[in-house]
Amino acid sequence: MTIVFVDEPMDRINDGFFVTDMLTYPATTEDICDYPAQYHNGGASFSFADGHSQLKKWTTPQLLRPPQRNITLAYPTALSAFNPDVFWLMDHATRLIE
Repeated sequence: MTIVFVDEPMDRINDGFFVTDMLTYPATTEDICDYPAQYHNGGASFSFADGHSQLKKWTTPQLLRPPQRNITLAYPTALSAFNPDVFWLMDHATRLIE
């Protein structure tokens, strides 16, 4: 269930990788570094290390915002604490398991 590839919107492509901030996992969600895309009817396509793919639909208004042309938005961006979309990203990101 670990993400390998993800769609990113054009105004958030700022480097060659997708960052999920895991500093507060699993206690809370405080900010998001890179936004996943919303090109697929409000969702993003993900492929996983086990070979399957999935379309994840977003509920957070900031993640549903249409991308803006010819700009790159700054990060990190503060979102609400206990955000279910950010928890989903955290649950599927790489992390140290103790």
